[in-house]
Amino acid sequence: MGFNTIRGIQINVNHCKAAHSGVFQVSRDLELDFIAIQDPYLINGEPPKSNFGCKAFSPRDKRAITYIFKKNLNVFYKFNTTHTVAVELHFNNMLFNIFNCYLPPHDNIEDLIGELRDFNFYNSFNLLVSDFNCKSRSWGYDSDNFRGRKLTEFIAASNLHICNITEYGPTFQSTTNVGFPDLTLLSLPV
Repeated sequence: MGFNTIRGIQINVNHCKAAHSGVFQVSRDLELDFIAIQDPYLINGEPPKSNFGCKAFSPRDKRAITYIFKKNLNVFYKFNTTHTVAVELHFNNMLFNIFNCYLPPHDNIEDLIGELRDFNFYNSFNLLVSDFNCKSRSWGYDSDNFRGRKLTEFIAASNLHICNITEYGPTFQSTTNVGFPDLTLLSLPV
């Protein structure tokens, strides 16, 4: 069966059970094909199970989970690392890769970049969603930090484009902090 679109969302649930559970209902209501969750709610180190019969993929540290809901969509596990999971969708006679990452605030950004550097973002359509926990003017912060500068260099060298629209507001808000740590990056084949 052919598809005309792939529809999904990225959400950082910040360890919240209600947000993690609620996103499944949202996906059903909106008839989404996938959800990419960062910083999921975990019970004894495991994410809650979906009762929608979807496929779930996660990195080794289980701090990001990609759920694929469309049962007749050809999806293949590509790889996982400590911080990243990648799945490959066969869609309209093309490959569409979804990379989902979470980098904790005190982990080394160069480790994550090393995990991604081996992948050639020039050969296919690629969606990279992540909570990178780094700052750059390129995606809405008032200043850059070391991690943000390193990630900006990687984005520029890897055929990736930032899809975030800063005018829509921050991707993270709490009573003590506001920021733009969650990024959506896209690459197109050259």
